[in-house]
Amino acid sequence: MGDPAESIHLWKCSGCGFEFCDPSLAGNGLFYEELQQQKRNYYPDASQEFARCVNFARTHGVKTILDVGCGAGAFLTMARQAGLETFGVELNSVGAEAARAKGHHVFDCLLTELLSREDTPQFDLVAA
Repeated sequence: MGDPAESIHLWKCSGCGFEFCDPSLAGNGLFYEELQQQKRNYYPDASQEFARCVNFARTHGVKTILDVGCGAGAFLTMARQAGLETFGVELNSVGAEAARAKGHHVFDCLLTELLSREDTPQFDLVAA
């Protein structure tokens, strides 16, 4: 068996230059739960990116937002305070429950699974 790093490819969009890895390589809920235990500030309470995204949403008339990897929901709380309806995806059950306790709609599945469901709501903006 070869080096696992050799099977990981970085893809790049020829249109916009966005770089990404294969989504199937995402960690599972246990991975993120253990990461949260090892690094207490893994899910930040605030960041400049949160404020920029909320400002973008306000400027562009966004009504609903989906945060992929929402953690305990800090960004979603900021978005809700700006008047947005909030949704999240979080594989870490501890983080997902914390976000739900704050009143956010949180899905505990991969984004690809969520988007293939017939009952998935529509989102104006997706953040990650």
